[in-house]
Amino acid sequence: MHPGRTWSAAHYPHEEHSLGWDHAETLRALEALPPQTVLDIGCATGQFLGDLAAQGHKATGIDFSEEDVEAARAQGYEAYVADLSRDNALVSQNRTFTVITLFQVIEHLEQPDLVFEGISRVAAPGALLFIGCPSSRRYTRGFRHPELVGASDFWDSPPQHVFRWTPEALTRFTARHGWTMERTAFEPLQPYHAAAHLAGLGAFTGRPWARRAATLGYFLRLKTSNLTGIRLFTAARR
Repeated sequence: MHPGRTWSAAHYPHEEHSLGWDHAETLRALEALPPQTVLDIGCATGQFLGDLAAQGHKATGIDFSEEDVEAARAQGYEAYVADLSRDNALVSQNRTFTVITLFQVIEHLEQPDLVFEGISRVAAPGALLFIGCPSSRRYTRGFRHPELVGASDFWDSPPQHVFRWTPEALTRFTARHGWTMERTAFEPLQPYHAAAHLAGLGAFTGRPWARRAATLGYFLRLKTSNLTGIRLFTAARR
């Protein structure tokens, strides 16, 4: 998007954070590995840091939200307010990490090249990189509904998202920064849940039968589509 301008931390309203399918895929990939040093970029209140610690990994989180970092620290997690596109303590202390994660972050970055230059400075040789972002084939882009603006969801535009990523774009972009893509995967579609969500976006107040009929219609169309769940997941190695 041009101009590529996003909200600052102060613009985002207070919200509850939850883990998604991409977090679960990363935990599955890490559970068979010996303890790793993990940097979670965009750690929010630290829920994922806790899951990493439960697997025996040493996890550090960074976020641009002071409120979220304070909440993570209050739970005993190592977390910092930091921006890898600028000089920061992680770089100046020459700290390195064997695993780096970014979930629902890369689509928000105004200058992703600068952030990935910072990532290169803190990535250990042979490090793993896990990225989660909105799927370019998600079901909410496949049907007309009130929250669609142009070809995408309203939240998939500035000032929230300034980049839209495909597996091919992520592969080429990360390769430019020294990463080799090892896996890309789309979140599996759950047709009934997706159909109920799409029907819920419609104006069926006071018309439950119309909503049920819409749900059935979406379900039948989704069953024969090539659409996916909401998230795209990639794994790369340094």
